[in-house]
Amino acid sequence: MKKLMKYLLGIVIFFLLIFSIMPFFTKNKTGMGAVVADMINPLVRSEVVYGKVPAQASTSWEDQGTKKMRDYGYNVHSYFLKGHQRIIQIPSFGRKLPAQPRFVKVTIKGQRMQRYQLISREQIPAKLRAKIGE
Repeated sequence: MKKLMKYLLGIVIFFLLIFSIMPFFTKNKTGMGAVVADMINPLVRSEVVYGKVPAQASTSWEDQGTKKMRDYGYNVHSYFLKGHQRIIQIPSFGRKLPAQPRFVKVTIKGQRMQRYQLISREQIPAKLRAKIGE
């Protein structure tokens, strides 16, 4: 029984270490591996960031469902309220994001984009406007 408890405790400690270290390796990575790692990690919490959507998509791929449309990914340089930068990818399925507004409020869990909202520049907190730019 004691051996089993030690074994289980060792497994718990191992996973806590892995989950604690994982965010350092996924930060600012826009690949699917980083998204999945942050999605399953219970130690990563949801946060809000603000950014400016680039004029051109960073990547595009054929839609797997219909094969008739293209999906697009936009790498956004975003900022937390404290001013720290984070590069995240916003997917757009079947169409490009509209030209205006170019600013976005994103709820993320690590590198996983949970939801985004296109906003005007005035809706960005004042202390982040200079960092995000025009």
